[in-house]
Amino acid sequence: MNLGGNAVGVEVDGGRALLENNNLTGCAISAIQVDKNGRVDAGDCRGRNLSGLGSGSYPGGSSAGGNDLSGYGFDRCAPWAIVNSGAIVAAERNVFGASSDERIGWVISGAVDFSQTGGMQLCAPPLTNVEGTSDIPAPIVRLEDFLEAGGNASVSSGTLISADQVGTNAPGEYVVRRKYTLIDACGEQNSCEQLITVRENGCRLSVSRGSLRGVTLALNARRGNKYALLTTTDFLDWKCLGTNTAPFIWTDNNVSLERCRFYKALFIP
Repeated sequence: MNLGGNAVGVEVDGGRALLENNNLTGCAISAIQVDKNGRVDAGDCRGRNLSGLGSGSYPGGSSAGGNDLSGYGFDRCAPWAIVNSGAIVAAERNVFGASSDERIGWVISGAVDFSQTGGMQLCAPPLTNVEGTSDIPAPIVRLEDFLEAGGNASVSSGTLISADQVGTNAPGEYVVRRKYTLIDACGEQNSCEQLITVRENGCRLSVSRGSLRGVTLALNARRGNKYALLTTTDFLDWKCLGTNTAPFIWTDNNVSLERCRFYKALFIP
């Protein structure tokens, strides 16, 4: 049924509705609007018969979804695909038109159970860099936290599981490949991979002129790691100024009249 092109496609004001395979595009305010303890089943994989009408084609007479709720933009403002100020709204297995980097939750106002037809989309949180293996963050177990960390999913709820594979690129350098798998209420699932890089021996060395003949070296790295400070004028012969544990500040008061003098920090396992 074509219910689109109006100010509001379907308004449920304290009543009940079951929506299945409807065109709800092009509405000026919202495609579905629910108020005053209203209940809407626009797709419920759990077969709960939320509307009590029992006229849908899913188990328990629930709606199988299939409603076209696309074209509303994912900008967290009107027009909305769904506005829920009522009791319960389920909108699973519908067409929202969201790409993998667009959040369906941003075209919905209020609490709604949703999922998109065409297979689950799942994107991992962005690359994370840490300074040591003890700083590797724990795997995310809740979808809400997964989204907060920068991930994305085309469903509103599901079971999130993870598994890590750890590899090494060089001594003290590791890459954690964290595979997340999400399974939703409709039985759809997908996986994605987040990369976490670990540099046990990474550091930052800052050099500044402290006096006419002195240079101040500030080394910031993982606390307790040991480093040697080296200096050279030709990148061939390196002289050790001394060693210390990070973080620390070192003053080189032996700067002579060389035109250029260079420094580096060497991690000591």
